[in-house]
Amino acid sequence: DGDYLAVNSAACAMVGYDREDLLSMSVADLIRTDASSVPTCEAVGRTGQVRTDAQLQHRDGHAVDVLLDAATVDDDRYVAYCQDVTDSVRYERELEAQRDNLSVLNEVMRHDIRNDLQQVLGHADMLLDVVDEAHRPHVELILENAEEAVELTDTVRETAELLLTTETDHRPVDLAR
Repeated sequence: DGDYLAVNSAACAMVGYDREDLLSMSVADLIRTDASSVPTCEAVGRTGQVRTDAQLQHRDGHAVDVLLDAATVDDDRYVAYCQDVTDSVRYERELEAQRDNLSVLNEVMRHDIRNDLQQVLGHADMLLDVVDEAHRPHVELILENAEEAVELTDTVRETAELLLTTETDHRPVDLAR
């Protein structure tokens, strides 16, 4: 019924309760996440085992992010193992915030650089019409370098998108090929 029948010292330390307290509680007393996202005992019984992320309520009120593994022991008993992943979850959140900040910085910088380069290109193009032949190669070099710099901003965008992506492609790869 979700009541604890046995707990180890690691579980007690993770949630800040002593053994007697935990044995008088149920799993639902510690679950902090939306209860609908945590598998019920019946769900574990149907599938035989479950792995999910959850949040437990520490005695002092803070959240403990865990990776919860549960498996059927017999028809009405289950064993559960929770791995504290709070530091990993916090680190992932920090990385996500950094990725977002870098993405915004990248967009703003590219936009500003491209605007400035468009000004250089426009003015250099106008100079081609009025400059004498002796100075024409210098203006053409300005145009060429500014166009390459505009292309470089595209390369930077593509590289940033690649580096800042969080998607992974998990699929079989033919190693021989």
